[in-house]
Amino acid sequence: MLRLFVALWPTPALRARLAAWTREHAPEGARPVPPDNLHLTLAFLGNLPEERLGAVHAAGAEVRAAPVSMQLTRIEHWARPRLLCAVPAIGNAACAALMIALRQALITHQLPIESRPFQPHVTLVRKVRKPLTDCDLCPALTWSSDRLKLVVSESTQGGVRYRELAGWPLDARK
Repeated sequence: MLRLFVALWPTPALRARLAAWTREHAPEGARPVPPDNLHLTLAFLGNLPEERLGAVHAAGAEVRAAPVSMQLTRIEHWARPRLLCAVPAIGNAACAALMIALRQALITHQLPIESRPFQPHVTLVRKVRKPLTDCDLCPALTWSSDRLKLVVSESTQGGVRYRELAGWPLDARK
C-alpha cells in the first residue's frame, strides 16, 4: 500500500521564506515541518495498492488547468489538529478551477476524494499545544505553481519523507 496525495510544491525561494518564518515564530515544543516537506495538498488519496497507480497517473495526465498563483496572506492556528498554517486569500479562481479539474479526473478513474470542503493551506508547524491568535502574514507571500505532483508519504526513523512519484505540467490548453 502506498500513502498518496496530489499537491503543489513551493518554489525554492518561497520554501526558504516559509522556513524562515517558521524558525522565527514556531511555538516552543511544537514541531516545525521540514522545509522539503512544505506543500499545498490538493487531494489526499490515502492508502492505495500499487496496482491503482495507473489510474492515478491517468487522472493526473487528464487535468486541464492553468498554472496557479495565489497570495498567502494569513497564519492560522487550527486547534483541533494542532497546526499552524499559512492560508491564501479567499476566492482564487485558478486554484478553484484546478480543484474542479482534479476532482473530476479522480472521480472518472474511480479514485477516492475527500468529502470535506477543500481548504487550501500550507502546514508550517505541527503539535502546537498553546492556542495562538491568527495573524496577517506581512508581507503576503506569492505562491506560484505550474506543476501538479503525485507524492508518496513514507515513514522513516527521522520522520515523514515525501517523494514525488509523478508530475504533470499545469496548462489549460493541453
